[in-house]
Formats: sequence, C-alpha cells, structure tokens
Amino acid sequence: MDLAQAFELARQADPAFQASRQELAGLAEVVPQARAALLPNVSASASRNRVWLDRQEQGGDVESNYFSLNNSLVLRQPLWRRPQMLQLEQANTQAATQAFVQRRAEADLLLRVASAYFDLLYADQSVALLRSVAAASARQLVAARRSFELGQGTRTDIDEAQARSDLALAQSVQVRQNRDMALRQMAMLVGQEVQAFKPMRIEADEPLRPPGSLDEWLARAKQHNPELQLARSKLALAELEVTKTQAAHDPTLDLVAQRTLSKSENTQSPNANYRSSQVGVQLNVPLYAGGGVQSAVRQAVANREREQFIVAQASNDLALKVQREYHALAEGPERLQAARQALRSASQLVVSTSKGMQAGTRTVVDQLNAVQREAETRRELALVHYQLQLAWLKLAALSGDALQASVDEVNRQLQAAQ
Repeated sequence: MDLAQAFELARQADPAFQASRQELAGLAEVVPQARAALLPNVSASASRNRVWLDRQEQGGDVESNYFSLNNSLVLRQPLWRRPQMLQLEQANTQAATQAFVQRRAEADLLLRVASAYFDLLYADQSVALLRSVAAASARQLVAARRSFELGQGTRTDIDEAQARSDLALAQSVQVRQNRDMALRQMAMLVGQEVQAFKPMRIEADEPLRPPGSLDEWLARAKQHNPELQLARSKLALAELEVTKTQAAHDPTLDLVAQRTLSKSENTQSPNANYRSSQVGVQLNVPLYAGGGVQSAVRQAVANREREQFIVAQASNDLALKVQREYHALAEGPERLQAARQALRSASQLVVSTSKGMQAGTRTVVDQLNAVQREAETRRELALVHYQLQLAWLKLAALSGDALQASVDEVNRQLQAAQ
C-alpha cells in the first residue's frame, strides 16, 4: 500500500470523513426548506359533530339531535414575506459552503492519513535500526568477554557492552510497540489490516520545494483556504441574520383562497347546507411584540461582530501556518544537507573506530557509541525527510490546492523507493 491507496481507502472507511458527507447531504436540504416557506400552502380540514339542541319557543320546548359537518380547503400563497425571502438568501449562502466543507474534510483526512503513514515508516525504520544496534551490541559483548579472557580487556568493557545491549533490547521492545500502534492507527483509517506498505528512499531524493514566493502562497491561501472561506460564509450569514431579524417588523401579505362545505351548523336552520368560496388578500402588520424583536436584533448584531473577529483571527492563524510550512520547505535543503552530512560523518566514525580498535587505540565502548550515534543520525535524517513531506502536504491543504496532485507528488517518491 502506498500513500495514494491509503488516502483512497480512508475516503471510503474513515468515520469522520463519512460524517462530513452526511453533513453535505444535510446542507443540500436547506434551500428546499427555505423555498417551501414562499410556495403555496394547501391545507384541508374536516369535522363531524353530534349536536343535542334544546330550543325554547312560544309553542313550548323543542328538543332535537342531529349531526353537523364542516369541510374546508384553504390555499395560502405568500405574496410578500421579507423574513422568509431573507431566509432563502441565507439558505443559498449556506448551501454554497458545500464545496468548502468537502475540501476541509478531505484536507483533514489527508493530513491524518499522511501523519499515520509517515509515523508507520518512521517506526518501521526505527525497528530496523535498533535491531542492528542490538546485534552490534551483542557482537561487542562477545568480543569484550573474549578480550577479557585473553587478558586484553577490562571488566568495565564487559559491563558497558552488557548495559548497551540491554538498553538496545529495551528500546527495541518500545519501538516495536510504537510500530504496532502505528499499524493499528493506519488500519482504523483505511478500514482494513495493513499487510505491506511502500517505504521511502531518504538518502538521494531531493526535497520538495514550494514554487513561488511566500506572498503568492499567502494570497492563494487567503483566497482558497476552505477554513477561512467557511468563516467568511458564517459572517455573511450573520449579516443576513441581522437584516432578517429587523424584517420581523415588516408587514406580510398573503393570497388566500378557501372552499367550505358545511351542514347543520346553524342552530336556527339545522337542516341547512352551505357551500361557500372566497378569494382575497390578507395583510398582517406587526405593531408590538413586547420588545422581543429589538432584543433579537441586538443579539444578531453581537453575533455578527463576533463572526467578524473570528474571520480576522482565522486569517491571522492561516498566515502563520502558511509561513511556518513555507519556511520549513524553503529551509528543507539545508536541513537535509546537514542531516546527510551528519550521517556520513557518523558512518565514517564507525569505520574509524573499528580501525582504532584493531590498532588498540579505541575500546569497545567507543565502538558502541559510534554505532549508536550512526543509528540515531539515520533516524534523525528519516524524521527530517518525513517532516518535509508532511509540510508539503500541509502547505497544499492550507492554500486550497488540488490535494490529489500533492499526494501524487509525494507518492512518486514512495514508488521510487528501493
């Protein structure tokens, strides 16, 4: 499995990403719901009653009982309802955020998958390096004991080699546990057990460089970053909410058509049937609502100002994140060059220490120190390389670039691994 395959599997299996898809499905329904408030509303009602009538007349009391009924069909078409019109505008604005929600969810998923993938690579490489250190410590322990038996070594060399061997064994156990945790984390993301994965060659590959200047990346991020776009959309919704709340004072005008059939509803003429039809307009003018509208307007204004500060904070945070990832990539070649030079020096130290041991100028302790330093330097080089790959993906996610192209760029280095 490579990074692209892991990303694609996670799109189908990750619960958080699936939850975002359901969020998108919910956003698609806000416009039909808001539009329904401006479309015709048809209602029907029917009633049946048993009536016991006791009527007093000049000729005496008259008692009767009968059934009455009332059937009505009402059509109401809003002609002017400004709050509902603004609600529809809000719904359209909210529905337009579907693309931002989807891009934010994909970016979050990609960074989680990439972090887990690189953690797995780092853990796997750490296992291999510590295994080599443990093997070297075991060999040096045997050599120290042999030298001591021949009278050429000291007890201190044996104790030091034994301590280093035990430490390497303990570290190997811890690293294997970390690798198992990384495998389980990846399995949870992709929805299946990870049987094999592609490593990355870190010695010869050139680091990914961000094309363009920092100002260009900042401008691109402020225009396309999904998190910032969502914050701006919430601000637009808050502004419409202020206008909609103020529109609660506006009159409403509806077209009303009604058809009614009634029977035996008039106690003066119990046996009379009525059929009536009426068409007209209904005007409703709010006069006083106890101050509730004014309070709601003040609340909406406060929410709008809060969203303005949130947008400003999101813009500042975005600028800092873009600068951090951009500088990490821009300084990547120097970091890799320094790490690779450190690895070459550490490897040369192992060779020199081995020759020094043969010449009698170096001890077993010196040899173990050199081997351990080489392993630590190699792990540091791998860590730097993985951090730069992750910084590339983070910069692409922050700037709103096409994520698949960034994944393919990183994946090519995986495919080139030996």
